[in-house]
Amino acid sequence: MFCKFDVVFIQVSFVSGFWLRSLKKRGAKIIYDFDDAVYSYSGEKFETMMKYCDQLVVATPYLKDYVSRFKVPCEVIYSPVDTDVI
Repeated sequence: MFCKFDVVFIQVSFVSGFWLRSLKKRGAKIIYDFDDAVYSYSGEKFETMMKYCDQLVVATPYLKDYVSRFKVPCEVIYSPVDTDVI
């Protein structure tokens, strides 16, 4: 089914609880990266990601503050887009 992975990096998309559980059973660390307010339109899918991820990477302090309630370690990496020139 799966090879042995040390780390799985998931960016923006959602993965089913079945696959997340399978990865965790095999010892994989799951890092989830998102830069939008995906929680506002994804509901249960977002909650499932929070349940199984080991680390979060977000794009703003606001997102970091929002996800703090899930008690998952989180780092902010700012977008390289200079919004002042847009």
